[in-house]
Amino acid sequence: MAYNVAARTNKKIAASPNGDNDSPAIAGLRWSPDSRWLTFGENALNNFQQIMLYNVATGVKTPLTTNRYNSGAACWSSDGKWIYFVSDRALKSSVESPWGSRLPDPFFDRTNKIYALPLRKDLVSPFRPPDELHPPEPDAHEAVSTKTESAKADEKQKENPLRHPK
Repeated sequence: MAYNVAARTNKKIAASPNGDNDSPAIAGLRWSPDSRWLTFGENALNNFQQIMLYNVATGVKTPLTTNRYNSGAACWSSDGKWIYFVSDRALKSSVESPWGSRLPDPFFDRTNKIYALPLRKDLVSPFRPPDELHPPEPDAHEAVSTKTESAKADEKQKENPLRHPK
């Protein structure tokens, strides 16, 4: 339920699809930085949690993740452009090969990983290494130190006008 303080009304935003009153219908409710959106984890029919995006103004609820993997703990970036979440979908077995004399079963450890979901198509991950299409942005500290070095060179040139800068 969401409570509208101005209108003094409650609005149901989610309910347990399995009719299970013992488990919560939603988990990890988070407001967007502009307070226009909510994210939360909702149990799907298969009891996996999927992340939902809720528009407060329209009441439209949109799934952000699939119900084929367990996903939760969604949080917003401070600028509201990204949603970060944890998902149980890294299914790489630590057993090298299922063949051999003992025929071991696959063993999945470290299945949870952190994922970033951009909320606009033109966004580039802040963790992506720079490349020719996305060069690194100049660091503020580097810009200051560069100006300082050029200022020092200008001062030396003014002190001795016959000296050529290197």
